[in-house]
Amino acid sequence: MVDIKQLHKPIHKKPKKETKTLLSILFVVLPFVDALNGFLVVNGFIPEGGVFSPSQLARMLLSLYLVVFLYNRNVSKVLYFFILYIFLVEVVASFFHLNLMAFIFGAVYSYKITYLILLYLTLNFMVNDEQDIAMLCKYIYYNLLIIAVFLFFSSVTGLGNSTYGHGFGTKSFFSSGNGLGLYLGVFTFFLIAMKHINIIKIQVYKLAFISCSIALIGSKAALLLCVLNLFLIVYLSRYRYIFLGCVLAFIYYMQNEFSEAFSLLFDVIITRFENAENIWMYLGSGRIEYIVHAYDVFMAQIPSPGRVLFGMGAFTSFQNPSLVMAFDTLETDLFDLFFMYGFLFTFLYFLFFVVGVIGLRKHKLLLCCFTLLYLHSILAGHVLFNGMSSIPLVVLFLMSKKITAKETDGAVVTMEKSID
Repeated sequence: MVDIKQLHKPIHKKPKKETKTLLSILFVVLPFVDALNGFLVVNGFIPEGGVFSPSQLARMLLSLYLVVFLYNRNVSKVLYFFILYIFLVEVVASFFHLNLMAFIFGAVYSYKITYLILLYLTLNFMVNDEQDIAMLCKYIYYNLLIIAVFLFFSSVTGLGNSTYGHGFGTKSFFSSGNGLGLYLGVFTFFLIAMKHINIIKIQVYKLAFISCSIALIGSKAALLLCVLNLFLIVYLSRYRYIFLGCVLAFIYYMQNEFSEAFSLLFDVIITRFENAENIWMYLGSGRIEYIVHAYDVFMAQIPSPGRVLFGMGAFTSFQNPSLVMAFDTLETDLFDLFFMYGFLFTFLYFLFFVVGVIGLRKHKLLLCCFTLLYLHSILAGHVLFNGMSSIPLVVLFLMSKKITAKETDGAVVTMEKSID
């Protein structure tokens, strides 16, 4: 395995002010903005996914900061290709639907991808050595702790937004329960992996606290990620056999109580499972039907090669551009990307996955984390176009590039450490 700590030998220096500024905005300020945004959405003050929401405005301001930082820093021309490509797709689509608000909506969606590119390039400049990576992990921890406190507060007080509108599950003051659960789950997994290779020191009980908060969201993905992270914490501990033995014994003797508690707390999940035609329909939450319908609508228009290659923009997607009246998402990044921005962008989407896997191939935990996030993106969406859950994708891809760069220099060492 590659020792990330060997990216540069220990350098005792003061943290870079510009790096601290960006991380503070990204991981400390934005959670409160997202909470405000969720409160406004759920209470009907602004529409979900609407244009120029507080979250979008905050990220647009952050993007200006990123642009200023990247200016005159010899940024790759590939950046300009991506920005021009997705913006031109929206421009061309506007000539078909002739709807100004639809064009603005599409421009905002294309901006979301541009934002990810800008953020990655900036972090790539800022995060270089062990101290920078440790600082990044520290701010991610602060971020998760803030969100976890929000979730526990909402569960205890009853204040905040219900995940499904009824039954157990809270997304606190945030608007997207699915995106929130994925964000918390993947980033907790990431911190466990970084602690495992001794990049950051976090007490186990803090990771357990954050992991337990994920289950409070009440979604399938949140519950699975909670269990997965708690299992990892125990498994990577030097006392794992004792812990696992105690846990299994406890579950065995309390199985009836656990069954009753699970039925009470996760009634929405159980009801959906009982009403699903099969396991695939249950896991897909109806997305399979959406995709089949979208494909039928798309093919009925006899799409041109140009549309297959470049798409017809976010607002139109699979719909007839001359008849489309409202935005419709399939909640799967793979097919949404294809219908919005064509085969070319879908190919790049898979290419980035391959590059990330190559970079993380010798770090099993980080590789699993990256693969898990990509699989969720492909099958259930809520990653590329979600202002929160897209950030772990940027961070994990950044780690893959840093590790690959060091491998090229020949610094390959074995590293297997357990959580204290």
